[in-house]
Amino acid sequence: MFRTMRGRLVGVAVILSALVVGPAYSQSTQADLKGATFDVASVKRDTSAAAASTIGFEPGGRFVAINMPVASLIQTAYGTSALPRPQIIGGPGWIDADRFDVTAVTDRNPSQEQRQMMLRALLADRFNLSIHRETRELPVYNLVKSSADGKRDIRLRVSDIDCAALRNNGRTPTPEQLRPCMTAFGFGSLRLNGPVSQFALALARMVDRPVIDRTGLGATQYDWALEWIPDQRSQISTGATPSDPSLPSSIFSAIQEQLGLKLESAKGPFEVLVIDHVEKPTPD
Repeated sequence: MFRTMRGRLVGVAVILSALVVGPAYSQSTQADLKGATFDVASVKRDTSAAAASTIGFEPGGRFVAINMPVASLIQTAYGTSALPRPQIIGGPGWIDADRFDVTAVTDRNPSQEQRQMMLRALLADRFNLSIHRETRELPVYNLVKSSADGKRDIRLRVSDIDCAALRNNGRTPTPEQLRPCMTAFGFGSLRLNGPVSQFALALARMVDRPVIDRTGLGATQYDWALEWIPDQRSQISTGATPSDPSLPSSIFSAIQEQLGLKLESAKGPFEVLVIDHVEKPTPD
């Protein structure tokens, strides 16, 4: 069953989800969220125990999340791509363990920023989420060029698809047109089209630390493709096995061998989201 949300004032504490090093993000206030709600929304507990999960905004004003934890919903609502999990502090264990199916729709055609505001309002309404921001010293990775010896199979290629132009050409792209532009997280794989800053955000989800671009690659659009053998714990939890035993033994090795880059450990001050309160949703 869908639950009507339009016309309700849903509040969220003032928040800033930006990295200190990186682009600025707008702050959201309770006043900003007036009208920034989906028309109807459905939230249900997913008990399928399936390994696969999906999340994202579809063309128009529809948001769909299947088999996703609340932590991932927060990441999507407060990050430009997906806020790295270590930048979300606090909260009970069930925000990572429990899975939910969320479908929310509107008859408008909101911008990306408005969509995120609507998702924040949904989290405040259905999960009673309240948060605040702090600056904390966090472990990070710097993404830098490696001293590759030239014998590696470097796969990094400049993209021949302009995804920004595709999305902003005044017409709604078809799912098939958008497919090369979507970020795909797989079992031992990561693929996306975009600048290195976008790759760093996606990579942060895989390594559980913020990733800072220190490559000097600029805003050039690349086709990023990584493949590696996941660790044994991941194989056990998903029941999957790697298809190619010749692949690099970790994502860290894959970054160096396939992209000519590497991750270096560091520390830095970052804005984090601190969860003050969150509740399991009431059934629809």
